Amino acid sequence: MNVGGVDISKSPRHGIRLDPKSWANQSETSSIYSEGRPDFQTMPDYHDEEEGRITKKRPKKQNVFNKEENIPWIVTGSIAGLVLLFVLVACLITAIHRIPEGHVGVYFKNGALLESVTDPGIHWSQPFVTQVEQIKVRPETKFLDPMICTTQDGVRNVFRDVQVISSIDKTQVLPLVRSFGTKMKEILIYERITEAVQVFCANNSIDEVYNTRFLDIIIFVNKTLQTNLDRFAPKGAILIWNVFLPKPEVPPAIAANYREVKIEWTKQLVAEQKQKTETILKETQKIKAVLDAEREKEVERIDISKEIQREEGKKNVSAINNAIFTAKMLNEADTMTYVQESEASSNKLLFTDEYIKLQIAKSLMNNTKMFFSGSESLVGSLIGQVFGTNTQSDQ
Repeated sequence: MNVGGVDISKSPRHGIRLDPKSWANQSETSSIYSEGRPDFQTMPDYHDEEEGRITKKRPKKQNVFNKEENIPWIVTGSIAGLVLLFVLVACLITAIHRIPEGHVGVYFKNGALLESVTDPGIHWSQPFVTQVEQIKVRPETKFLDPMICTTQDGVRNVFRDVQVISSIDKTQVLPLVRSFGTKMKEILIYERITEAVQVFCANNSIDEVYNTRFLDIIIFVNKTLQTNLDRFAPKGAILIWNVFLPKPEVPPAIAANYREVKIEWTKQLVAEQKQKTETILKETQKIKAVLDAEREKEVERIDISKEIQREEGKKNVSAINNAIFTAKMLNEADTMTYVQESEASSNKLLFTDEYIKLQIAKSLMNNTKMFFSGSESLVGSLIGQVFGTNTQSDQ
């Protein structure tokens, strides 16, 4: 079917179909695009057989990106955008850095050390040309690699698990990095310890290194290490907290001999300890016996002292009783003496001639019979003296 000079046919949807070739050839009678948009005034008419009328249909908008001549520009722009995004991300990654706690950051710009030192935290740096190095300033423990050394008598031994605890003064980081680089501990501490151990082994035998002078190794290493630090590093820039040096590993044959020696030595120690134990037991028994004897002696002395005190108490009691009895008897004697003296004094005053005569008269009056033998008899003479007469009475 021909409508407006264009062949159309049925379409499944609208019942018509437009021949693109025929439509494109109508450039003389119609303009499809005007400034990128269809011109509906010049568009050809379409006949819809189902509705029986002629309509004008808007064609689909064409995508300029689908044109083949624009594909190279699209690819180039996409690549440029991706490169720009990658550069931006790389700049951010290299510019932002984090310094952890216990560290400080030093910076190298084009290989030259900068004068700035940063503390822990988030920091910025110039990307691509600035290199950031983290220096640990807090105390850290370092396990050194195995150190192989040869003794004076040619025996090869190995020191393993040597530990070093050290720290760096934060204010001295720049001078140390400028003189020895960021691995300053390797140069000033770890390599110097290895050197000191090798020097000590070279000047001593295996028995001295492994046995008799083993503790002197630590003293020698610390002294040598401190001397090197005072010589090469600023004073107080690096602090050595501790150096731990375990016993070296010696050849198996020598180690077996040392074990045998130690076994015999332990046997001697056991024997000596037994002797000391026996001696201690004997001394303990002796001390116990002496203590028992002294205890018995002390007990006996105490018993004797008690007996002496008891006898002295009895003696004192007897002396006291004697003194009391003597005092009592003296008191009674004095009393009797006083009484007798008082009676004598009284009698002396009482026994006058008249009193005597009176008493004689009374006694004579109580007698019914009296016999006189004359003036020569005792009674007659006494009566005669009393009464003052010399008469004699005859029976």
